[in-house]
Amino acid sequence: MPRFVRWLLALALVGTSVAAGTAVNAEPPTPTAASNLMPIQWENQVWLGRVSPLVPESPAPNYWLSAPTTLFTDSQGRLHMQAQKIGSTFYSVGITSTKSDYGYGTYRVVVDTPLLSLDPMAVAGMYTYNGNYKPGRNEIDAELSRWGQPSPTFNNTQFVVQPWQVKNHLQAFLSPTNRAPLTFQWTWSPKSVSFRAYQGVGATAKLFKSWTESSFSPVPLNGTTMNFNLWFMRGEAPYNGKNQEVIFRSFTYTPA
Repeated sequence: MPRFVRWLLALALVGTSVAAGTAVNAEPPTPTAASNLMPIQWENQVWLGRVSPLVPESPAPNYWLSAPTTLFTDSQGRLHMQAQKIGSTFYSVGITSTKSDYGYGTYRVVVDTPLLSLDPMAVAGMYTYNGNYKPGRNEIDAELSRWGQPSPTFNNTQFVVQPWQVKNHLQAFLSPTNRAPLTFQWTWSPKSVSFRAYQGVGATAKLFKSWTESSFSPVPLNGTTMNFNLWFMRGEAPYNGKNQEVIFRSFTYTPA
């Protein structure tokens, strides 16, 4: 079955469920697995949504579904990503940039979702990625999650320069839990990757975390994209059994 047809089937199923007001009781999507089908316009570029509703894919792995009900922008230009339950299955959501020449420069993401509103099993990610590059795949991450820990005082944010298993490639910390917006920024340079986290946005934002990984900095290769996702640890349902949402106010990239 052509990929475009599979995408249309997925959208039709989700749209029918929502229109009927029975999304949580609907049958799971039936199209076969595919990736990066649904386009969305955000921050003056086109992004492709992940779709793999029958075959779980990494991370974790999870089932993925991008549709107008799970991935959309609002009147303020903010990107909404919703991981939703359809039938008995929770579907994660993610996007990949069509721009594929990201590299050295400064990346800045503003998140409008208070982190305590995310279930401990939910993971919101923002990262560069290049599947043709090893080790590490040009992946630099900012991830928001308590990794299954129910305590609101457990670390809920981590900065990572992949591969994360290497000593000093990961820094975990506690971001403000009930306050938004939060700004997460990293500057990728030939000798280091420097991370910053701020409460607020713009000139009045307050720095609350900084970290620099200077032992290793990936070399950018053609094909490196920017990505955002919302998924579940180990592919398991959220503790509270509810749909999850993260709202990204903005994303900017300033090349070096």
